[in-house]
Amino acid sequence: TAAPPAPPSSAMGDIAERNLEPLTTLTHTLLTHSLLSPSETRALLLRARTFEHALLSRGATRAHFLRYASYLSTLHSLVLRARIPAQKSPPVPKPVRNAIHRSLGSISTKILTRALSRFRADPDLAIAVASHFLSSNLP
Repeated sequence: TAAPPAPPSSAMGDIAERNLEPLTTLTHTLLTHSLLSPSETRALLLRARTFEHALLSRGATRAHFLRYASYLSTLHSLVLRARIPAQKSPPVPKPVRNAIHRSLGSISTKILTRALSRFRADPDLAIAVASHFLSSNLP
């Protein structure tokens, strides 16, 4: 009377959710400091979940990984540069800004490391990853 095996998609969903944990922590910080609204937070997590599922699928290409990293880089620019002066709220403390910066950099690094390990024989990807890190201000 063993339990029936879980469908393969639930395993993929569990992996995607585990990969989203650092981003979930980050969005909580962004929400706490009023850098994102609750609806923006939901949209960000939904989009990130979509990216994660795409990366875990068999048909994922290097472009999927690069798009996700680019999305995080754009989020970094919006949150830490453009949004803060436009808001009439008190400035975000420097330690919090640094934590957000490190967190986004860490998430982006993990995504691109996954891409490099999945597409080992692709020198163009290595160049694209290096270019991404040089063009973005992520650590």
